[in-house]
This record gives sequence, C-alpha cells and structure tokens, in this order.
Amino acid sequence: MDFISKYPLPLREIITTPMIFREALPQFDKLPFPTLLAIRDLAEFAGHNYGALRTAISRARASGELESFLDQNGVTRFRLTKLQKSVSDVVVNWQNRPHGFILAVFSFRKDDEKERRATREILRYFGFKKLAQNTYINGMIATAGLEAEMERLKLNKNLYIFRCPQVDSPELLERLKNIFDIEKRARELSEFETDLKVFLNESSLTGDEFARRVFYAGPLHYSKCFVEEPPLPVSVLPEGYPLKRLLDFFDSIIRRCGREITIYYLKLNNQEGNRNG
Repeated sequence: MDFISKYPLPLREIITTPMIFREALPQFDKLPFPTLLAIRDLAEFAGHNYGALRTAISRARASGELESFLDQNGVTRFRLTKLQKSVSDVVVNWQNRPHGFILAVFSFRKDDEKERRATREILRYFGFKKLAQNTYINGMIATAGLEAEMERLKLNKNLYIFRCPQVDSPELLERLKNIFDIEKRARELSEFETDLKVFLNESSLTGDEFARRVFYAGPLHYSKCFVEEPPLPVSVLPEGYPLKRLLDFFDSIIRRCGREITIYYLKLNNQEGNRNG
C-alpha cells in the first residue's frame, strides 16, 4: 500500500506496538498480554518476513529491550519494559505538561561513541530534540524513567539535566521556532494528516483490516506527534497548526472504533495464543 511504502515501520517499533496498545488504552486494561501471533500479524502486514521477526525478537530479548513471560497456560506473552512504560507515561501526559523546558547535556570521552549513541537514542525515546552539540531540549516531562535507564546503563554521571520552568523571552522562543523550522513542520504534519485519513477511512475495509491499520498507524502517530514534534508552547505555533487535529482525529478513531480494535486484538491474543513464541 502507498501509505506503508511512504511511512515504513522498522521491526523494532512493530514488536512493541501490541504491548503499547495493551498498556495505553483503558479498554485494554483487563485483556491478555500480546502473543507472538499478534506481533507476527502486524509485522507481515508491514512487509517483514517471519524469519527476520524472530531474529529481531531474539536480539531484543537478549539486550533487555523486550520482556516475555509464560502465562498459566504455558503461552508466551510479551509486556513493556520499565523504560518503555516510562516513555508511554510521558506520551500520555505530553499535552498536559507544565510550561517550560528541560535541557539535557551529555559529555563523553572521544572514544565513547557507543555510549554517546545510546544516550542520544534514550533521549529520543523521551521526546528530546537536538538543540546544539551534545545538548537536547524537551518540554517539562517527568524524567524519573530517563534517569533510571541512564543509571541502569551506568551512564548517569555523563548526563546533566537542567530545568527551566519559566521562559519569559519572546526572542528566545522565536529563535527556537526558527531552529525547528516550524513552518516546514506544519506542512509535514498536514501531509501526514491527509495520508493518515485516507489510510484509515477507506470504506471497503473489513473490521480486522481496519483494526490492523489502526495498529500500524499507532507508532507512526506517536513518532510524528511526539518524537519529531518540537517542544514549543502553543503560543508560538502558526495559526491552523495541524498537531491538535491529528491528535483529535486519532483519539476519535480509537473511541469510535474501539469494538473492532478489541475484537481484532482478542483474536490474536486469546488463551490459546502461540506456544512457540
């Protein structure tokens, strides 16, 4: 499909998607945790083969990026790690964050490229954007999960977090607006909004086909509206900035079509599950 070709999802994001839905949607709170069957269904829909998926899952388990357990029936199920839960909480509370900014500054020796890369990746998970060399900026999010992960990796002494709860300088806000090229961002979001609505509003879709598309769109929506979105206050955004429309549209899809999404999820994650996970 054109949408999948234009917005491809790496396996790493696909693997965690059913778990994120399980954690983030209130109506999924009592449902079973995902099985390999659910992850496989989404991965193959996205164009990835089963062999590549199993390899990716094995590596994620070995690195601690993926948690699994056996339920009472001996079915292998997957759940979010502490890091992933922390990121999920930040995303859920993003729109209600306090005013202000957080700066994250890191410092490593020249040869510590692996550690530097890991730090950049963790900051990206939590929505930080590069502001300058070794300096990243975000809104006033809760940083306990970020700091715990840095401590787990023994990188906490290399990261410095500065909180700026109040920014009164219009000049500084204007500079940030220019740094992140907010006009270009608005065009990119508008294009994604149009494509997403076409992808999810196709009238001929069956319940399962539609739900599968919602699951595919979920991590893309997260990436566009959180990971890539500059942490700027609403006051500096241009008129008609499409972020709120995108958020409202996806929320309305989840509310309006909750039954189809739940049925699809349960078909792939019932008590039979997949004993070969």
